[in-house]
Amino acid sequence: MRKAKMGIVINHSENIFLPQMIITKPEMEEKVEAFVKNGGTVIVTYRHAVKDADNNVPFGETLPVHYNALAGLTVEETESLQDYDVFPVVGSGVFEGVEGTGRIFRDMIQVQDAEVLFHYADAFYLEFAAVTRKQTGRGTLYYVGCGLEEKITKLLMEQVMRDWHRKALWSSSSSRECGTKRGFC
Repeated sequence: MRKAKMGIVINHSENIFLPQMIITKPEMEEKVEAFVKNGGTVIVTYRHAVKDADNNVPFGETLPVHYNALAGLTVEETESLQDYDVFPVVGSGVFEGVEGTGRIFRDMIQVQDAEVLFHYADAFYLEFAAVTRKQTGRGTLYYVGCGLEEKITKLLMEQVMRDWHRKALWSSSSSRECGTKRGFC
């Protein structure tokens, strides 16, 4: 009996959600980066790329391991809360005026060159982002640094789809062609 070798394949998709992908492998990192740069949208969450392919926390690396440049951020520290609706989050930019709560776990995000969509609103964490978005090449990477209440999660996913739809319309050679492909004509 032969063992089949499993490969990592990312194709024929425009949006990928990678929830709590704790272990990172170089071949996956390369594929995710190429996918984003070529126009894909990737959503990663807290606890992303914490350990290497051997299930070890890499010494001297900053979280998310090997994703810092692509995500435009670093995680300064993490907090496990194991409870619901524990801390406030507040929107900025397209989410200005939106307030909600976070839960379970959170990454304290230091933004390098990503856009902050939500930040923490409790006294000791005001300087840290909770949700970010970074354009790279033709694509986008969203980093969701905490568990979010359902209302905020829904608003965020609606924005992801609006961004993706705008990108799809913009990248079409003509609006008529895109409209036909997407069923709008």
